[in-house]
Amino acid sequence: MLSEAFINTKVIGLTRGMSLKRIKLLILRALDLDTCIPLMLNNEEFEKIAQILNQKSTISFELVDKLTQTFFISLEHLEIICKPYGEHEVYAYFSRGDHLRRLTLSLPLAVALAFHHNMPFRVHRSVFQRTALANEETNQMSFALNDMTEELLEEAESSAVAEDNYELATQLRNELRRRKSLKDGDFDE
Repeated sequence: MLSEAFINTKVIGLTRGMSLKRIKLLILRALDLDTCIPLMLNNEEFEKIAQILNQKSTISFELVDKLTQTFFISLEHLEIICKPYGEHEVYAYFSRGDHLRRLTLSLPLAVALAFHHNMPFRVHRSVFQRTALANEETNQMSFALNDMTEELLEEAESSAVAEDNYELATQLRNELRRRKSLKDGDFDE
């Protein structure tokens, strides 16, 4: 069944990195599991979501509510698609009768909609299992290299060198070089 391929989550908060100061995360918790996943945010997303969570957002849903009532449209669900390099896409699915339409949203707007409608975010089960925080007892998290932004890779490389962790620094540098070669069209690695 399609719904079994997804896990429903809710926003439980925002955080900043401890050792990597530039990392900013939105933390989602599975509704049926005691497991969280982090979503990397850029500075603008982090600030807008912080305003929403602190109820200082300027987003108004009066027009949205009026349109959905007038045209018999209902918000069915919100879905987050996690992509490589710390990117993500967010979709809102609206229905009218038997027709389901997908609308791409910014993550801050989707968070605001989730709170306004008391609606969870759906995350694909395979992505959830790949990104779930495996080490919750120590409050530390790790990311696959292809889930990290270039900015974060650079900061992690500097941190690894400062901590004399040259093996990790080499892996991070190699990932940065691989991405640069892909951007430059050099596919021979």
